[in-house]
Amino acid sequence: MKEHGLSLLELLTTLAIVSILTFSALPAASAWHRQLSLQTSTQAVMHSLALARQEAVTRGVRVQMACNGSWENGWTIFADVNGNNTHDGSEPLIFSQAALEGMSIRGNKPVATQVTYREDGSSVSPNGSMQLGSLTLCSVPTTNSGYAIRIARGGRARVERIQDAQCLTQSE
Repeated sequence: MKEHGLSLLELLTTLAIVSILTFSALPAASAWHRQLSLQTSTQAVMHSLALARQEAVTRGVRVQMACNGSWENGWTIFADVNGNNTHDGSEPLIFSQAALEGMSIRGNKPVATQVTYREDGSSVSPNGSMQLGSLTLCSVPTTNSGYAIRIARGGRARVERIQDAQCLTQSE
């Protein structure tokens, strides 16, 4: 009677091949994971901007999306009823976003720390003038690209892809 099975040498050879294939695929999987996290984070920022704008129109008051020190540390959205650009305890907290791990999010000067929407849905700076700006999202370490969220004069936001070099200049 002939027995079927693998010898120890055949089993070790198979395990070695599987290990080599697995470890060669890890860098590609890691880059894919960073890119997926970047896309998810970009969607989170876009959703929050849309929510803040919608709430400003619905509630008929200024609504502010303010970062927690820096944008990658998360942000809060609140109804700025008294218009002082600060979340007071009596003002409704609409949404709170936790920190986004492995992300670099930088705003240019007009949106470095906050985005505010008026009752008509337009974005406005703390001094009352219109607010235009860009938030740049890049994964850390950087991938081949990142995203820039551009906030237009009317308060609408759009996403555009940026190249790795732009991410490197943002993280410095």
